[in-house]
Amino acid sequence: MIRLVRGAIAAVGKNYFVIDMGNAGGGIGLRVFAPDPTLARFRSQSRVTLHTYLQVRESDLSLYGFVTAEELVVFEFLLGVSGLGPKVAFATLSTLTTDT
Repeated sequence: MIRLVRGAIAAVGKNYFVIDMGNAGGGIGLRVFAPDPTLARFRSQSRVTLHTYLQVRESDLSLYGFVTAEELVVFEFLLGVSGLGPKVAFATLSTLTTDT
């Protein structure tokens, strides 16, 4: 499981970063979905460290990234709620703080 990603932001999309793993990953770029406050905090070419959650589905791998380990813990807690998937948990963290 991928629990931490560190690298330079190669691109910023609507709801994700592309993180250039540089030397550590041999030039691999990972798409990491991030909450809106995190996306607004960093710009292209910034170095970033994100705590991550890897969602594995039959035809898809999605990586969700958070600046703090606390955000990741809240995200995983929300996933434990019956009927709540990663998209809703992710949207919740995009609009509310972990304290809320």
